[in-house]
Amino acid sequence: MNSLRLPLSILIADDHDIARFALAQWLREEQERTQAIAGITAVATCQKALETIRSTMGKTNAIDMLIIDLDLPDMTGLEAIVILRKEGWEKPIMVISGSYIGTAKDALAAGANGFLSKQEPQEVFLEGFRFITQNPQAQWVSPQTHRQIMYSDALLKKADLTPAEQAVLRLVKFSNKEIAEKLGIAESTVKKHLWSIFQKLGITSRYDAISFAMEAGLMLSR
Repeated sequence: MNSLRLPLSILIADDHDIARFALAQWLREEQERTQAIAGITAVATCQKALETIRSTMGKTNAIDMLIIDLDLPDMTGLEAIVILRKEGWEKPIMVISGSYIGTAKDALAAGANGFLSKQEPQEVFLEGFRFITQNPQAQWVSPQTHRQIMYSDALLKKADLTPAEQAVLRLVKFSNKEIAEKLGIAESTVKKHLWSIFQKLGITSRYDAISFAMEAGLMLSR
C-alpha cells in the first residue's frame, strides 16, 4: 500500500493538557526534521474529534490521521473509532492509552491502525507514527505491546476459557446482574460461567478473577 500523501494534517484527541502538549510537541519536532506535517489540531473530547473530522472532509485542511486516547470523558476512544469506520472514514487512527495493555487488541479490532502505551518514550511514538504514514492500511504496535499481547494470549490459551467465559470475565468487576444485562444473558448463566472460570483458574474469589482478567488483558486496570 502506498504511503500517505505528505504533508499531513494531524488531529490529537486527549483530555489531558500535558498529553496533548507532549504529543503536539513531538510532532512539531518531527515536522522540523522531515517536513511531513502540515498542521496539528488538538481537542479534548471524542465528540469534538468527530465534529472536526466531519467538518473538514473534502477540504484542503481535511484530517489525514487521528491520534486518540481511549479514556475520554464523553465516550470511549473505541466508540469513536467504530463510529468513524462505520461512516466510511478510512484514514489512519493511532491509539495512545494509559490504560492496561489489553486494550490494544480491542483498539485494533475496532479499526485502529496502531496502539501505543503512554509509558513509551518519544522515539517509540515516532517509530509508530512513521510506520503508519508509510503503511496506512497496516497495523502497528510497539515491541513492548507485542510482547504483552503474546503473554496475555498464552495465559488465555493455557486457561482454556471459552469465548463466553472470556466475555463474562471481562466484566467481572460488575455484579452478576449487571453482567447479565450487559451481555443479554440470564443471571443464572453468568453464575454458571463464573463457576467454570473459577474451576479452570483454580481461584476462589472475585478479586482473584479481576486480577487474572487484568493480567490477561481482558479488562482495563482502572
